[in-house]
Amino acid sequence: MKSVKWIAGLLLMFVLMGIRVAQAQQIKIFDEHRSHSPATFQFDVNVPDIPTGYQARLSLDARIDWPTLGGSNPWMIVKVNGTTITAGDLLNKSDKFTMSNGMEITWFGPRVNAWRAIYAPDFKKGYDTNAEYATLNADPYRYVWDISPYVHPGKNTIEITHRKILKDGTTLVLRNGEVEVGKAISPPASTQVQPAPTGPLETYIAQKPPKLGIHVDGAPGELRVHSGDQTFDVQTRTSLQNGKWWEADTKSTFTPQPDSKVLS
Repeated sequence: MKSVKWIAGLLLMFVLMGIRVAQAQQIKIFDEHRSHSPATFQFDVNVPDIPTGYQARLSLDARIDWPTLGGSNPWMIVKVNGTTITAGDLLNKSDKFTMSNGMEITWFGPRVNAWRAIYAPDFKKGYDTNAEYATLNADPYRYVWDISPYVHPGKNTIEITHRKILKDGTTLVLRNGEVEVGKAISPPASTQVQPAPTGPLETYIAQKPPKLGIHVDGAPGELRVHSGDQTFDVQTRTSLQNGKWWEADTKSTFTPQPDSKVLS
């Protein structure tokens, strides 16, 4: 009887462990954080083991505190344990996005390794797609990055640099910062790297450019140019003072051809 209870207890323990693994685990980093540029700040977070088929994700909302909705700039450099998060780590939206004025830009600026934050007075105005400078095809505030390759079980350090772009500096507002360990998700299909094609490669043989076969006949004040099946008659005239023109002898040396084009 004791052995039966022991086995039942062991099975219950395994079931509870399975439920715990199946559920996503969220580790809160901050509710809200404000900084004035230039600034660099760090957060330490303890990350649990990542089971097979799961991933660690860093997420947050970001905006530049501004009286009205405006454009954006690459304000944030985000690092995990010293490794910079780049466009290939973005999960919740495509890197390229379109604004209401038709401009197409990217969330990640590779020249400065920084992520964009929009100018906005709050975390609501950016969702108004009818507003000027609105983002049409993506969440304007939210970022979710796959940080699985850069973390390890235990203590990890997240570093964010708020770049100074404007002379007087700006206030960067972050909120809902967390690390989540859950079942792996994929980025939008348009951002996924397609595998290289397989099989034999096609053979291409370089060839010399074709000869154009240009032939020119000349006469005083005019030329006839033959190129393939095209014929061009070039006649000369020169502007003079008082709105007058000097023209070559109007009597052409060449016999007119029905397919010729006269250029002067």
